[in-house]
Amino acid sequence: MQRSKVSYYLFQLFSLIFIKTKIAKHDGLVSIKSAFTKLDLEAFSINLPHVEHDICWRWAFRYLWIMRIKGKQLPYGRD
Repeated sequence: MQRSKVSYYLFQLFSLIFIKTKIAKHDGLVSIKSAFTKLDLEAFSINLPHVEHDICWRWAFRYLWIMRIKGKQLPYGRD
């Protein structure tokens, strides 16, 4: 999940219509506030020098972080 003001306020708006319980609304907002940013993930990747990293933004304010061990082939010939 991506931490941003836009995702936080969109969730607030979305939850007014679709989420009925206070706990679910609160939990969603806490999750957004505590989510990683792309800079956070890149900082973590520095501590893994033998791993290749791809960090891609995905739909619904999420990041996909793919890690591969440098020099290793994936099964079935996929790279």
